[in-house]
Amino acid sequence: APADLEASLVAAIEQARSTRSFVGRDAVLCLGSPQLHVQNIRVAKVAASQFAGAVREEAASRLPFPLAEAELRYLEASDVRQGDELKREVILLACHRPVLDAHLAIIERAGLRPVAVDAEPVALLRCFNRQFRRESDQQVCLMLVHIGAASTVVVVARGGKALFIKYLDIS
Repeated sequence: APADLEASLVAAIEQARSTRSFVGRDAVLCLGSPQLHVQNIRVAKVAASQFAGAVREEAASRLPFPLAEAELRYLEASDVRQGDELKREVILLACHRPVLDAHLAIIERAGLRPVAVDAEPVALLRCFNRQFRRESDQQVCLMLVHIGAASTVVVVARGGKALFIKYLDIS
């Protein structure tokens, strides 16, 4: 049952905090495959002031939940040609707000203070970029792969910028 799972998570967090050398109560929540809807979309090239609206409009028809219930972020990937049109490839990262709220509530029930929410693929890329900061690394197209128990995330990037993100379910 969901209530049992939540209680188990709270107990596990509390046990980890009491048996390890953790200091402070600030916590960062990282969303992964079960919580994130990740999809590449293409939007028309529009003025910068209209871009966020164009992304939201395209996202509304792609999300598995209503846009009004979505916590939505996006990464601009690159320009692509679609037929005769030049469009902007965008990586959409969305979480259903009730799912996010439930996870934040678990963290708070465990006595922690959520200070940020991150997305697994973005955190993976940021980690790589902090480790490899040479100028020559910034021009290389690379693929980062995180193999998890239930899914694998693949991130293709260049110069610290994500070009493609895909979750692959492991069954």
